[in-house]
Amino acid sequence: MKCYTIGYSDRKLEEFLELLRLYNIDCVIDVRNTPYARNNNRVYDKEIIEKQIKQSGINYIYMGDKLSIKNVHSQLKRKGKSMNFHNALEENSFNKGINKIVEGIKRGHTIVLMCEEKNPFNCSRGIFLGYALKKEGIKLEHIITDVMLKNQDRIEEEIYITYEPFFQDKFVNLTIQDMVEYDDYDKVNLNYIKERVIEEGYIRKFKQIKS
Repeated sequence: MKCYTIGYSDRKLEEFLELLRLYNIDCVIDVRNTPYARNNNRVYDKEIIEKQIKQSGINYIYMGDKLSIKNVHSQLKRKGKSMNFHNALEENSFNKGINKIVEGIKRGHTIVLMCEEKNPFNCSRGIFLGYALKKEGIKLEHIITDVMLKNQDRIEEEIYITYEPFFQDKFVNLTIQDMVEYDDYDKVNLNYIKERVIEEGYIRKFKQIKS
């Protein structure tokens, strides 16, 4: 199962709509907290972009009220819970949103998650939503250009390269369970360390994005 994401950033409207057609998108899910452009690219204000997308024969759904980091923060605060990566992933309305995406994909829709930031590494699409959807077995493809996609594995490689220097001493030792279950200690050690660095990297990057 596959889901696309896209950041409109400084793209012209014509380019944005052409990318939707090129990748055969039939449903745009707007995940912005506030569905209005922060720059002068006012064509991405909700009322305008929704109309343009629907005129192109594509469905538009606003779900920033469930999937945006700021909304999740508000929900956790209301419940007296601290705002951290794992609490955010477990928040009820967020999970309802994730489930709705998964259900749409299972029904055969080609969905793209839309936000402003072009680089998915610096956006909740690649970090928060990307992590959650990958756990659901969804293959994430982040649209960069008409000839370039960046998948979630590539995002995780970027996370590893970025954060490995910060954690290189933290995960040196194998856990006892690792040593019991595997014979090839060297391979397990490398895999274990990389997985843990990526997990911790998601958490650290999430903190940067939400702040």
